[in-house]
Amino acid sequence: MVSNTKLGNSFNSVSKSYDRYRPDYPQKLIDDIILYSGIQESSNILEIGTGSGLASEYFLSKGFKLTMLDISKKLIIIAKNKFKKYKDTKYIINSFEKTRLPSKNFDLIFSAQAFHWLDQELSFKKPINYLERVGLWRFFGT
Repeated sequence: MVSNTKLGNSFNSVSKSYDRYRPDYPQKLIDDIILYSGIQESSNILEIGTGSGLASEYFLSKGFKLTMLDISKKLIIIAKNKFKKYKDTKYIINSFEKTRLPSKNFDLIFSAQAFHWLDQELSFKKPINYLERVGLWRFFGT
Protein backbone atom coordinates (compact mmCIF):
# COMPACT_ATOMS: atom_id res chain seq x y z
CA MET A 1 0.00 0.00 0.00
CA VAL A 2 1.24 3.50 -0.83
CA SER A 3 2.09 5.64 2.21
CA ASN A 4 -0.29 8.48 3.05
CA THR A 5 2.41 11.10 2.45
CA LYS A 6 3.30 9.75 -1.00
CA LEU A 7 -0.36 9.42 -1.93
CA GLY A 8 -1.19 12.96 -0.85
CA ASN A 9 1.80 14.38 -2.68
CA SER A 10 1.02 12.49 -5.87
CA PHE A 11 -2.53 13.88 -6.00
CA ASN A 12 -1.30 17.36 -5.09
CA SER A 13 1.04 17.34 -8.08
CA VAL A 14 -1.75 16.56 -10.57
CA SER A 15 -4.70 18.30 -8.91
CA LYS A 16 -5.65 20.61 -11.79
CA SER A 17 -5.45 17.84 -14.39
CA TYR A 18 -7.32 15.48 -12.10
CA ASP A 19 -10.16 17.96 -11.77
CA ARG A 20 -10.25 18.69 -15.47
CA TYR A 21 -10.05 15.17 -16.89
CA ARG A 22 -11.57 12.90 -14.25
CA PRO A 23 -14.69 11.19 -15.65
CA ASP A 24 -18.01 12.29 -14.20
CA TYR A 25 -20.67 10.09 -12.59
CA PRO A 26 -24.09 9.37 -14.07
CA GLN A 27 -26.94 11.26 -12.36
CA LYS A 28 -28.91 7.98 -12.25
CA LEU A 29 -26.23 6.46 -10.03
CA ILE A 30 -26.50 9.29 -7.51
CA ASP A 31 -30.31 9.16 -7.65
CA ASP A 32 -30.20 5.42 -6.92
CA ILE A 33 -27.87 5.92 -3.95
CA ILE A 34 -30.25 8.51 -2.53
CA LEU A 35 -33.28 6.29 -3.17
CA TYR A 36 -31.86 3.04 -1.79
CA SER A 37 -30.15 4.60 1.23
CA GLY A 38 -33.31 6.43 2.27
CA ILE A 39 -31.46 9.63 3.14
CA GLN A 40 -33.40 12.88 3.40
CA GLU A 41 -32.48 16.43 2.43
CA SER A 42 -31.24 17.18 5.96
CA SER A 43 -29.05 14.06 6.09
CA ASN A 44 -25.40 14.31 7.03
CA ILE A 45 -23.05 12.57 4.58
CA LEU A 46 -19.36 11.69 4.73
CA GLU A 47 -17.45 11.37 1.48
CA ILE A 48 -14.13 9.55 1.74
CA GLY A 49 -11.66 10.53 -0.97
CA THR A 50 -13.48 13.60 -2.21
CA GLY A 51 -10.88 14.59 -4.78
CA SER A 52 -12.00 17.79 -6.45
CA GLY A 53 -15.66 17.05 -5.77
CA LEU A 54 -17.10 15.40 -8.87
CA ALA A 55 -19.51 13.21 -6.94
CA SER A 56 -19.94 15.77 -4.17
CA GLU A 57 -21.68 18.27 -6.39
CA TYR A 58 -24.68 16.01 -6.96
CA PHE A 59 -25.30 15.62 -3.23
CA LEU A 60 -24.69 19.29 -2.42
CA SER A 61 -27.07 20.45 -5.14
CA LYS A 62 -29.82 18.34 -3.54
CA GLY A 63 -29.37 20.02 -0.14
CA PHE A 64 -27.42 17.39 1.79
CA LYS A 65 -24.88 18.32 4.46
CA LEU A 66 -21.55 16.98 3.28
CA THR A 67 -18.24 16.41 5.02
CA MET A 68 -15.57 16.05 2.36
CA LEU A 69 -12.44 14.13 3.36
CA ASP A 70 -9.36 13.91 1.15
CA ILE A 71 -5.65 13.43 1.64
CA SER A 72 -4.77 16.06 -0.99
CA LYS A 73 -4.71 19.67 0.16
CA LYS A 74 -4.78 20.98 -3.42
CA LEU A 75 -7.80 18.87 -4.37
CA ILE A 76 -9.69 20.08 -1.30
CA ILE A 77 -8.83 23.68 -2.23
CA ILE A 78 -10.32 23.10 -5.68
CA ALA A 79 -13.46 21.62 -4.09
CA LYS A 80 -13.76 24.53 -1.62
CA ASN A 81 -13.59 27.01 -4.48
CA LYS A 82 -16.28 25.15 -6.41
CA PHE A 83 -18.68 24.84 -3.49
CA LYS A 84 -18.43 28.20 -1.70
CA LYS A 85 -22.19 28.69 -1.87
CA TYR A 86 -22.93 25.52 0.13
CA LYS A 87 -22.72 26.57 3.78
CA ASP A 88 -23.31 23.14 5.37
CA THR A 89 -20.13 21.73 3.87
CA LYS A 90 -17.07 20.75 5.89
CA TYR A 91 -13.63 20.00 4.47
CA ILE A 92 -11.03 17.77 6.07
CA ILE A 93 -7.51 17.39 4.69
CA ASN A 94 -6.25 14.12 6.10
CA SER A 95 -6.11 10.42 5.40
CA PHE A 96 -9.14 8.32 6.22
CA GLU A 97 -6.97 6.19 8.47
CA LYS A 98 -5.82 9.15 10.63
CA THR A 99 -9.10 11.08 10.71
CA ARG A 100 -11.18 11.02 13.89
CA LEU A 101 -14.84 11.99 13.57
CA PRO A 102 -17.78 12.04 15.99
CA SER A 103 -19.50 8.69 16.50
CA LYS A 104 -22.95 8.15 14.98
CA ASN A 105 -22.76 11.45 13.12
CA PHE A 106 -23.50 10.40 9.52
CA ASP A 107 -26.51 9.01 7.70
CA LEU A 108 -24.52 7.89 4.67
CA ILE A 109 -20.85 7.28 3.97
CA PHE A 110 -19.58 6.84 0.45
CA SER A 111 -16.37 6.68 -1.50
CA ALA A 112 -16.27 7.32 -5.23
CA GLN A 113 -13.10 5.99 -6.85
CA ALA A 114 -11.02 6.14 -3.66
CA PHE A 115 -11.96 3.02 -1.73
CA HIS A 116 -9.07 1.00 -3.15
CA TRP A 117 -6.57 3.47 -1.63
CA LEU A 118 -7.77 2.83 1.92
CA ASP A 119 -6.20 0.52 4.47
CA GLN A 120 -8.30 -2.59 3.98
CA GLU A 121 -8.12 -3.49 7.68
CA LEU A 122 -9.97 -0.26 8.54
CA SER A 123 -12.04 0.41 5.44
CA PHE A 124 -14.94 -1.83 6.40
CA LYS A 125 -14.73 -1.56 10.19
CA LYS A 126 -14.13 2.12 10.92
CA PRO A 127 -17.13 3.66 9.06
CA ILE A 128 -19.63 1.68 11.12
CA ASN A 129 -18.69 3.79 14.16
CA TYR A 130 -19.60 6.96 12.29
CA LEU A 131 -23.04 5.90 11.08
CA GLU A 132 -26.22 6.99 12.81
CA ARG A 133 -27.87 3.76 11.66
CA VAL A 134 -25.82 0.74 10.65
CA GLY A 135 -26.61 -0.52 7.18
CA LEU A 136 -26.07 2.63 5.13
CA TRP A 137 -22.38 2.11 4.42
CA ARG A 138 -22.36 2.39 0.66
CA PHE A 139 -19.67 2.99 -1.87
CA PHE A 140 -19.63 3.18 -5.61
CA GLY A 141 -17.14 3.40 -8.40
CA THR A 142 -14.54 1.38 -6.52
